[in-house]
This record gives sequence, structure tokens and C-alpha cells, in this order.
Amino acid sequence: MVAVPTSTVGDEAAIPQRKRIVIDATAGAIAGAIARFIVGPLDVVKIRFQVQLEPIGSIGAPPGAPAASKYTGFFQALATILREEGVQVSKQAAQGMHCQRRSTQRS
Repeated sequence: MVAVPTSTVGDEAAIPQRKRIVIDATAGAIAGAIARFIVGPLDVVKIRFQVQLEPIGSIGAPPGAPAASKYTGFFQALATILREEGVQVSKQAAQGMHCQRRSTQRS
């Protein structure tokens, strides 16, 4: 177990309230940016795999057989989505797929 030093009684009072608000707002903005620009596109790839009807990959398929699925791996799926739909897909697809996923869960 790691011991975390506790602050003394006067430390928290020493930071002015306005400075604390700026620090909290900055931390929130950074967390929101990470969620939007990193987690959002990863979620799009995850959802594409979930709604894909074909099995992933063609391991063990006979030679000359058609490709089993459109998305076969993470980086291949990310490259395909970016090439075919562009960068804006992360916003539009995430919102659309979220609505689609919620509607199928209710039925």
C-alpha cells in the first residue's frame, strides 16, 4: 500500500477560490478533449465491430474464398473508416450509432 501524504490544514485555504476554479475548468476541458478526440473514434471502431454481421477474419477459410468481413482488425478498421468516411465520421457516426444501439436495446 502506498502512503499518500495528507495536506496540512492551511494548504487548501492558501489557494484562492478564483485560481481553484480556473484549475478545475482546465482539468475538465482537458478531460473533455481526450474523451472527444481519442475515446470517440475508438468507440466508433468498437461499434462497427459490434454491428458487423459477418464473423471477423477468414482464418481457416479455403483459398479463393471471399473475404469474411469488412473489418478484420483494429488498425485496418480505423484506416478503412478514415479513408472511406473521413475524420468527421467520429462525431456523426458515434451519435448515430449510439441512437441505433439504444433503439435496438429497447426492442
